[in-house]
Amino acid sequence: QVTTDMQSADLILALNTPPDGRTQDSTATSNMFFASPANKRYIAELRWLLDAGRNISLADVSYSNGADNGFMKEMCLQGLLPRLSAYNGWNTADNTIGFALAQGVLAPQISKEDQLNLMRVRVIDDWFYQANARRHITAELEKAHLDPVKYQLGGHYKQIAKQATDLCRDLAFKYDLTKRTSFTLTFPWDRLFEVDILDMQTRVPRSTRTATTEKE
Repeated sequence: QVTTDMQSADLILALNTPPDGRTQDSTATSNMFFASPANKRYIAELRWLLDAGRNISLADVSYSNGADNGFMKEMCLQGLLPRLSAYNGWNTADNTIGFALAQGVLAPQISKEDQLNLMRVRVIDDWFYQANARRHITAELEKAHLDPVKYQLGGHYKQIAKQATDLCRDLAFKYDLTKRTSFTLTFPWDRLFEVDILDMQTRVPRSTRTATTEKE
């Protein structure tokens, strides 16, 4: 049942939308790592709701095919991203909102660590790769007059897969949610637009392992 009453809602679907109502691809030059005043005001509202213990799933539809860099960086700087129940920022607004609703409904039924692992997959794909590594690699290919490679990697596959993985690992190391997460990227359709995230593992800090052992 849909409600506009946040106090009675089991799940709050939060939307980060484009400020002018026009959606650009996440590879647009306007997608910079600076949060706008509107971003910061909205993030303050999300903090208030999270402090009240609300179940929030965030659909990041400010850009298509990837995350909003400035918004996401500010969410991480304020330590709010791991407090969400789910995050999605991929492909079309329909796909993003659909996944955000599904994961938000599922969230109370799974462990917090499982929620975070789902979030890490989306962050690595939607933010680190789609909005950043894909843009960087696309620009390099276009500069080298290799535009067709974007749609069929062919003999460039191995080199580009390593480059994409390295770029995303560099970004992952900057943020608490992903800095202990290892992974490898592959291209299931032999083109830049989609990636698979393989062998994802997150190391548990030594202090946490020690505390768990002592408790047992």
